[in-house]
Amino acid sequence: MKFYGPFENDEEVSMNMTPMIDVVFLMTIFFLASAALSVGGQDSIELPTASEARLAKRLNPDSITINIEAVGGGAAFAVSGRGYSYGELLRKLQTMAEAAQLLKKPPPPIILRADFRVPYKYVQQLMFDCAAMGIQVFDFQAVGGEEISR
Repeated sequence: MKFYGPFENDEEVSMNMTPMIDVVFLMTIFFLASAALSVGGQDSIELPTASEARLAKRLNPDSITINIEAVGGGAAFAVSGRGYSYGELLRKLQTMAEAAQLLKKPPPPIILRADFRVPYKYVQQLMFDCAAMGIQVFDFQAVGGEEISR
């Protein structure tokens, strides 16, 4: 009668790599998607120049950056790379303002990145509508004189 010891087994032991490969692929997709959201459509906007433009001292994490692009004599609005119609944008901002009011916090500040070709009436109307919702803190992004020469 032959007895087998603990290391004398005919079965070959191997690691199953499938779950680890799945996790790596999911992490890759997540990081690619989140990187695309953080950049968010900033390439197609040509900011206006301002001789008195200053660098932002600090960024508010609650601020909302709205990109306003020139589209055929009108304007297109985007937040975090997602395009909105003007009505959808106002509903989104209204929801955020109401949520801040329920939490007894000030409404989020708005950072406007308007293409220099956008007619000012679109920027002005957005500011008036935001003010009516209680959002009254705005900041504008522009290109300073020294940034133009780069």
